Amino acid sequence: MHQQRGPHASPGPQVYGPAVPRRHPPRRRGAIRSAAAVLPLALLVACEPADTGERSAVRTDLITRATATAPGGTGGRTATASRGSARTYRGTGSKVLELRKSDRREIWLVTLTHDGRSNFVVTPLTPGGGPRASIVNEIGRYQGTVLLNERTGDETAALRVEADGAWTVTLKPLSMARVWSGGRVTGRGDDVLALVPPNKGLTVVEMRHSGRANFIVQAYRAGDVEYLVNEIGTWRGEVPLPKGTILITVDADGDWTFRKLG
Repeated sequence: MHQQRGPHASPGPQVYGPAVPRRHPPRRRGAIRSAAAVLPLALLVACEPADTGERSAVRTDLITRATATAPGGTGGRTATASRGSARTYRGTGSKVLELRKSDRREIWLVTLTHDGRSNFVVTPLTPGGGPRASIVNEIGRYQGTVLLNERTGDETAALRVEADGAWTVTLKPLSMARVWSGGRVTGRGDDVLALVPPNKGLTVVEMRHSGRANFIVQAYRAGDVEYLVNEIGTWRGEVPLPKGTILITVDADGDWTFRKLG
């Protein structure tokens, strides 16, 4: 990522150039990385901040929306959506995608692809036109799935896409998240996993990542989110899942594997 996203990175000036691997120091638990943190003070004063203060709490309807999935799902399988339908947008270069009014407050899975060689940045815009933290901030080719509008009060009127190549943006109901109900699940890059049903009691998970850049894993519960891993490069370790975890988001550039130990 180049400019870190996760939970989200504030939009900043984009620098175009050859693709380079991400090399950023790990974030403090619970902190939000921002490109603005390294900008001169005078420039910060001249720019309107995208996200100021503490982020609002995770929406409490996260569980009901995420668990509206077909029963019997297995790790890696996409559940059948029980509500809503996907919307796919396609384009090349920089565009602004206006969302339907009925979609602006929904919690979405956003699956994105980009085949360009330079910056690929997707920024939610408020009804007033102001930017929120970017949901993707990458260089070069990209394919992944992230969350949109998962926080209380989030409303997205449009998505600003900055790109040099062809791209797709697909909004999908949260009920279409990959279901992890077995002992092991694998993936590559950014993704969102649904635990159906939410975990109960002590659940220890072994996690592995083989990439070279950021590896960030977060656990979502109704009204709360917690970092499980916040590292760079190849990593292996064990972490406990918070009780009631319903969603896990993965921010990675390489292959990863999660395995429940108990």
